[in-house]
Amino acid sequence: PVVSPRADALVFTPVAPHMAFDRSVVAAPDEPVALRVLDRSGQAAVSIDGQLRGVLDPGDWIGVYAAPRRLRAVRLGPTDFYGRLRDRMNLTDAPAAVADGTPAPLWPVTTPPPGDLTHLALPPGPGGAEPC
Repeated sequence: PVVSPRADALVFTPVAPHMAFDRSVVAAPDEPVALRVLDRSGQAAVSIDGQLRGVLDPGDWIGVYAAPRRLRAVRLGPTDFYGRLRDRMNLTDAPAAVADGTPAPLWPVTTPPPGDLTHLALPPGPGGAEPC
C-alpha cells in the first residue's frame, strides 16, 4: 500500500504475493501482531525491511510491535511525498491529465483551495487548527 511518511503505522507485506493471502496489512503502532507458522506448513523466512533475519519452523511464532522511539532518518532537503508519488506512479498519464495537456498542480493544506473546490470543507489541521 501507499502510506504517507507522516503516518504512524506498521505495514506487513507478503514476500510471495502469488500465494492465497496477497494483501498488505496496516496496523496501528499500539497494536502488537503475532504470526504463527502452521504445524503442517514448511519453514518461513523472516524478512525485515528487505533483509533476511531468520527462519521459522512449523509451530514457531513471532511477535511484532512498534519500537518505543521513532527512527531518526537523514533528509537532505524538503520532500514532496505526493508529488514524488505522482511522478513515480505516472499518475499524470491518466486520460484526463493527458487530455488537459498539463498535470494538475498539488496544493498544500495551508493554502486556500482552488476556486472550483471551495465548496468542499476541509477537516481541521493538526492541533485543531483551521485550514486556510
